[in-house]
Amino acid sequence: MTRSAKGQLVVVLGVVTMVQALLSLTVLAAASIAPEITQAYNIVPEMIGYQISIIYFAASAGSIVAGVVIRRFGPATTSMIALLIAASGLAGLASGLLIIAALSAFLIGVGYALTNPSAARILDKHCPPGHRNFVFSLKQTSVPIGGIIGGLALPFIAEAAGWRIAILTAACLCLIACVIVAPFRRRWDGEREQSVRFRGGIFAGLAELRHNRGLRSLAITSFCFSAMQLSLMSYVVSTLVIDLHWTLVAAGAMTAVVQFFGATGRLVWGLLADRTGSPMALLATIGAITTVAAVSMPLLSAESTLAAVAMILVPFGFASIGWNGIMLADIARHVIPEKVGDAAGGVMAVTFIGVVIGPATLALVHGVTESFPLAFFWLALLPIIGAVTALRAHIRARHAR
Repeated sequence: MTRSAKGQLVVVLGVVTMVQALLSLTVLAAASIAPEITQAYNIVPEMIGYQISIIYFAASAGSIVAGVVIRRFGPATTSMIALLIAASGLAGLASGLLIIAALSAFLIGVGYALTNPSAARILDKHCPPGHRNFVFSLKQTSVPIGGIIGGLALPFIAEAAGWRIAILTAACLCLIACVIVAPFRRRWDGEREQSVRFRGGIFAGLAELRHNRGLRSLAITSFCFSAMQLSLMSYVVSTLVIDLHWTLVAAGAMTAVVQFFGATGRLVWGLLADRTGSPMALLATIGAITTVAAVSMPLLSAESTLAAVAMILVPFGFASIGWNGIMLADIARHVIPEKVGDAAGGVMAVTFIGVVIGPATLALVHGVTESFPLAFFWLALLPIIGAVTALRAHIRARHAR
């Protein structure tokens, strides 16, 4: 790459990472201060999982139309739309009214749905082929970065100024980011197709899955992994506060540590994928590590030391949060450049369905077991399925070569 191309890639990465970090913050805002939110709304702690499920149900539906939105308006404008919608959702969450909070979760999900396909479209034009996995994984560190911001900042703001101020602070950050993205519209939206109509185009992503076996394997794997990832991110604070009797601030700090290692994992896994050329084999490895961590969760109790908690949660985050960049980079390998947005939207639609099912299932299991660590144990079935699917896809691709 020339120095100019490298500089351009750094700028692109910085902008798309910022956008997704803030959208991830909006998704995890309520979970970051779950005890405060549930007390204010007078609901049981596991209800936060249902809020996450509403968000990702909307994200799944939004992903179906993401490809045609990007082609119609361009990826930069689509990113701005996502930020504005998510900020509106956070404002609704701060209302204190349960029905408005449920509607706001839907808005946050629609905004989040537009981020990955638009970023994939932008990065696909600027990313050198030999570094795709690392670049996409570097961009995907935005998700745990958003979690780190939520885990460190929002509990502190909530205790100092109230939970509403914490939520509205996140909304203001989204509005500021929207202003930062605006100057890039002319450069990144130049190939938009204003003649594109929503009718007939909204299911283009799902059509790509139907005709492409490789994309289907990615979608199934990401379905399983996302279910566990968001269950961890949604309930780690509640697990530490309720089952292990930690303070909210301490639990937030440990959540930030988990997210930090999740971000580190994304870089490490992406680098390994570029070096080995075997992304599906690495996804199978990630699934195996996630499974071991999940089945180890019942070993934790109120008597567990900080070191014991870290020994389980750190590898849990490193694996279960670290897979996304590899998956997104591998999408482009299965389709032509013009179809990347549609294909990413189709895969993400299935991914978000997994997120809908994961936290909601864990909430149901918790209702029976009354233990978050034990609920994680039973949810370990999902990463097992994802690991097997990825391994079969790797073997099939190796035989084809």
